[in-house]
Amino acid sequence: MSNEHAVEDSLVGPWAWCPDLGVGDRALELSVEESRHLAGARRLREGDSLVLFDGCGGVAAASVLTAPKRGAVQVTAAEVQRWERGGPEVHLAFALPKGGRLSTLLDMVAQLGVASLRPLNCERSISRWKESKGERSQRLLIEACKQSRQAYLPALLPESSPLEALQWARERGLRVLLAHPGGGALEAGSGWILLGPEGGFSEAEVSGLVEGGADTVSLGTGILRIETAAVAASAALRFC
Repeated sequence: MSNEHAVEDSLVGPWAWCPDLGVGDRALELSVEESRHLAGARRLREGDSLVLFDGCGGVAAASVLTAPKRGAVQVTAAEVQRWERGGPEVHLAFALPKGGRLSTLLDMVAQLGVASLRPLNCERSISRWKESKGERSQRLLIEACKQSRQAYLPALLPESSPLEALQWARERGLRVLLAHPGGGALEAGSGWILLGPEGGFSEAEVSGLVEGGADTVSLGTGILRIETAAVAASAALRFC
């Protein structure tokens, strides 16, 4: 079943992330974060329905066994459905935006169903990735998938240079696109798109990426903020 189809009647209630979903038809204990949200913010109690997803396409109807105010929520899961990803597989490599705009970027592209995300360390980058951002970023991606009913959690890949990102994509046979003024039209389809910092990629970076096989594409006549460019590119590749 694909998430492009209507959700079956059996899949009702809030979504919760359960990476150990497995095959279903068994009792499961949810993480501290999921338990706190379900028992606190959502006020789920014994017998209430919810939907579990493992971030890898597995989705299952479930019901609450116990929901203590403190501690892990226990649920029982029905048979696991395996959803197809649906649509083009889009991978996004991006220079980090400043401040809280990273949260906006992660939230919105996860809702659009991107397959993976990689922070870029560019010559003109202002913000740098810190390992401390990883846990919060993962949590933002999970919450966005729950809200948008995305069965696939985007993979959060390590920071790299643009050329390292190009090499990674080429080794996997991915089409590589470089967002750059004056590039060609952006058409829907699977691929790996690279977005530079607010000052743009340096001439050396552009030359190296193009020589390595990247195709330049345009996101319009204006100069977009990084998070806006990420949303525009992801939506165009996934749905246009």
